[in-house]
Amino acid sequence: MGRGRVEERDASYIDSLDAGSWFSAEFKDERVPRLSNFLETYRGQTKLYFDVKDADLKRLLQLVRANGFEDDCFFWFSRDEKARELRQLDPDISLKMNAVDVPSLQSVLAYNPQIIEYRLQNLTPDFVAFARTHGLKLMAHALHEEAEKQYPEIIDSAADMVNLDKADVMLELLNSR
Repeated sequence: MGRGRVEERDASYIDSLDAGSWFSAEFKDERVPRLSNFLETYRGQTKLYFDVKDADLKRLLQLVRANGFEDDCFFWFSRDEKARELRQLDPDISLKMNAVDVPSLQSVLAYNPQIIEYRLQNLTPDFVAFARTHGLKLMAHALHEEAEKQYPEIIDSAADMVNLDKADVMLELLNSR
């Protein structure tokens, strides 16, 4: 088991860690996966949501492009300065921003987002109309405790996407309709 912040460790230390024992003895000695290997393996098979904390964005974008994921991913940052940095490096790659009302939607347009994440209680007809007028996809936020109780309402809403923890529950609901 490793200790410390990832950015404070070198690759050889991270490569030496056992990433599977905590889950099951069956996964003992499973190594921490490398993003480059993941991208190579799953090219054309999946779409990715990069929730970026600290990363060399230039290098990350190079990996994304080199593996053909530029149209199959989107980025989100908890700090606006990182979103600005992304836009300086790539003005077109998909970016998700968060908004709670039409004024906050208006303010995030400066970042040229493609996706807006919202909480269901903030979804109003004006919010949806503004987003649609500006070609924005809507992503429902459903990560809070007991969020699955909102899944039926999300399914019936204007959501294009959902940020959730219990995909199995959502799929079961979708398949039962």
